Amino acid sequence: MAPKTVTYTFNAEDWIVNYLRPTADLGGKAKRKTPWDQPAANRKAAQLINDMYPGPLIEANENDTVVVNVVNNLLGEGLTIHWHGIHQHGTPWADGSVGVAQAPIMPGQNFTYTFKAFPPGTHWWHSHMDALQADKGIKGPIIVHPAVDPFEAMYDEDQIVALADEWREPEVCLKLEGALPGNPVCAEIEHASFNGVYGDGSDEYPFPTIEVEQGKCYRMRFIGMMTNAQNFITSIAGHVTTLVSLDGVDIKPLNVRASTCTTASAPT
Repeated sequence: MAPKTVTYTFNAEDWIVNYLRPTADLGGKAKRKTPWDQPAANRKAAQLINDMYPGPLIEANENDTVVVNVVNNLLGEGLTIHWHGIHQHGTPWADGSVGVAQAPIMPGQNFTYTFKAFPPGTHWWHSHMDALQADKGIKGPIIVHPAVDPFEAMYDEDQIVALADEWREPEVCLKLEGALPGNPVCAEIEHASFNGVYGDGSDEYPFPTIEVEQGKCYRMRFIGMMTNAQNFITSIAGHVTTLVSLDGVDIKPLNVRASTCTTASAPT
């Protein structure tokens, strides 16, 4: 398949969300509410890309050209995006590391990133201004499909599972301390979410679910999008689980009972 160009527009905006379920709308008592109708104890000053949490998926084939126009409509903060796991061969200016690859995209400005989709695998993107913006919502998945998939016969469909820790006020737990912004100063974790949904089994907060079909095999692309928490240990009860990739790199298939998903990693 000849390489092509895939284009995205990222619109960054401030918003008020329920930090336990920022943009998911599950209907009934779990319906998404306006900022004014959110429970006061759960209101979070979020920063969202395209009104999504996690943010939009970037999907491309190996060696495609990815073009992302980032429009900063935040009220008062600069912004850069880092494409975690992508090798910026020939495009170091597109890495997104603030103060190294570029200056911040200031409010009211836009900046276009252009890079090659490589290497293949499961990666993620996130703000590279500080840990706070990622925790407030500026993060999302990247999938780069290989030219030849060695595991093609093993699964029928992809499923992304974005794991994150959720904090109502990340500025309290990821405050400036010492020389580095974003040092954790709170407990390891308060609440966990799967694809942007926390659940305790109640009508207001049902357990997060992932829809699957009986008889199908799935490639579950687990991505650790945590900020304060260091790792999640996950298992899928009643199913045969085979680890085929770790940190975006293919490995010899290995049957496992549980796997550890660490910050900034993407085991599959």
